[in-house]
Amino acid sequence: MRFLSSLVLGTIIIIAAFSMNSLKAGGSSDPGIIINEIMYDPFSPEVDNEWVELRNSGTQAINIKNWTLSDQDGAVDYIFPDIDFPADAYALVHTGEGQNSTGFVDGKADFYMWQTSARWSPSVDEVLLSNETGSTIDYVSYGQWSTSLDPPPSDFNHTHTNVSAEEGFSLALIDGQRR
Repeated sequence: MRFLSSLVLGTIIIIAAFSMNSLKAGGSSDPGIIINEIMYDPFSPEVDNEWVELRNSGTQAINIKNWTLSDQDGAVDYIFPDIDFPADAYALVHTGEGQNSTGFVDGKADFYMWQTSARWSPSVDEVLLSNETGSTIDYVSYGQWSTSLDPPPSDFNHTHTNVSAEEGFSLALIDGQRR
């Protein structure tokens, strides 16, 4: 009886693992592009040292043409060019001026907003990544919750955590937690 119980349990585990892998292959549970890290309160000059790091944590390249990055107040801060974001690659979106990457080299690319002043509040703000249809891909809020924060996008499940970082340090996603 013990052998039969172990065999049934082993079969259930194998079926569950196969089902999870099938879901990932189909893309429905593939996490895709996420806001991985934010430098919102750098040492001066802020405009030259602010950035948002995106990561494609999925298993397939994703075309990000006309995707946007903003602070969710309605104004779009950056519109991405027609480029494929490879799986397990990173992109830094800088607030200041510079030369945009035309492709990913060694899994990395740089994009520039061409802003002349700091974009992200050093105390409380939100970062919104949307696809070409305006649907929320990822959303992060930081700092002490207040009425000055916009509500999270209605199409994205989000709980504000009051997480923040000291000046000169970035806010990163580590083991699924913002730190």
